[in-house]
Amino acid sequence: MRKLPPLPSLRSFEAVARNKSFSKAAKELNVTQSAISHQIRVLEEHLGLLLFRRLHNGIELTTQAEHLLPVTRSSFDEIARAVSEIREKRPSLIVHCSTSFALLWLLRRIGEFERAYPDITVRLSSWSPLLEEQGQSYDIEVVYESDPPSKQNSAVCLLDEWMMPVCSPELLQSSRIAPADIVRHRLLVNSPNRWDWKCWGKFADVDTAQMNDALDKGIVFDADSSAIETAIRGQGIALANLSYAKPELDSGVLVPAVQIEPFKLGAHYLLPCANPSISSKTFTRWITDRAEETVEEVKNAYTLI
Repeated sequence: MRKLPPLPSLRSFEAVARNKSFSKAAKELNVTQSAISHQIRVLEEHLGLLLFRRLHNGIELTTQAEHLLPVTRSSFDEIARAVSEIREKRPSLIVHCSTSFALLWLLRRIGEFERAYPDITVRLSSWSPLLEEQGQSYDIEVVYESDPPSKQNSAVCLLDEWMMPVCSPELLQSSRIAPADIVRHRLLVNSPNRWDWKCWGKFADVDTAQMNDALDKGIVFDADSSAIETAIRGQGIALANLSYAKPELDSGVLVPAVQIEPFKLGAHYLLPCANPSISSKTFTRWITDRAEETVEEVKNAYTLI
């Protein structure tokens, strides 16, 4: 068994000896100078000898420290190189999707993937105009479309978007309301252009002028997740994607607000990758299977076609 000094003390020694300064070593290691001094004392006590001579204008390494420095420096360099090589070799992929898709669907399931494939690192990237301008590349991309892609596009449909007005059970304090009565309540809008609510209003045959007036008085958010969370708190009625809100509906913190069947609006699609890696293929199979399970659960719960 190797009889080595404590690693923190060796690390502190290497930084002090290389910089020939306690203060510079403390700054480099992001600790206090007293912490560095403590670690040096630990190492000196372990070795039974002094490593530094304190001078009026700095420090000086003892002969023993001069002998120990190149060994510790070389060892830490080797460890750093090995860690870097391991990180470079570990499979990883970047998944690009909307914030709502990430928060309300993917992150609720990603733990399953990580447990099944612990050697694959998944990084999530939400939509950002800046990233688009920089030409950010992704291994997996999930996009929302209101209309099916053209036949020339080989995108895979993951989740159909079935929409339903939802609210907390305390908000209405009764059974579901008629579609026309929804304009009497505060609407929670998940996009500035209010496009989805307007489509639902036409589907439910709600007076257009009254619907627009209710939307003007609503609370506007930039993501579905914010609107759903506000609905849970009883602050209004949100138009929710059933694939997102099913857990909250199952638990009862949200309930259907209107006496009408769900409305199909759009879908999330998985965009193909030109040269997919093994990690990308693995994740694609996994996310496709999980999406199919969600689709079946929603269909069974709400008798969708």
